[in-house]
Amino acid sequence: MDDLRGTKPKVEKKLDSASDAAGRAVDAAGQAVSDTVDAVQLTAEQVVNETDKAIKSARKKAGDMDYAPDYDRKNVRTSGENRSTAFNPVAWVVDGATGVVEEVKNNDLGLNEEFWVHFNAMQREGLLAARAAIDSILANAEKATKEVKEQVERQTRRGEVKVTIE
Repeated sequence: MDDLRGTKPKVEKKLDSASDAAGRAVDAAGQAVSDTVDAVQLTAEQVVNETDKAIKSARKKAGDMDYAPDYDRKNVRTSGENRSTAFNPVAWVVDGATGVVEEVKNNDLGLNEEFWVHFNAMQREGLLAARAAIDSILANAEKATKEVKEQVERQTRRGEVKVTIE
């Protein structure tokens, strides 16, 4: 036991020096982590700044440009009436309708052959019905015209009677 009395201060001294070394290592590691975090933050800021410089919207570019109006420039804008390539809404609608008609005409729309046989028969019947209606209208018009001509002819044969009231 007497031999162990002198070792306690030595162990405590070694523990203190190890503790100091561990503290210094922890401080160094903390400093290294702090430096790394600062470097990463700086790098992230640089990336954002470089990205902002590389990708600018038209609005940002226009904001950076100096504005100087050119009063000597002639007006190059002309009305649609003077441009052959001007937008024409009627032509646009006609093109669209033509495209739809062509698509329907050349596409079976997933319907079977029997449907199309009946559809074509219906179209023929519709055309025949339209022809019959037109023939009837023309016959009635001819009949009315003939009646008017006959009435005018009868009036001219009878003569005209003038009545004067005094």
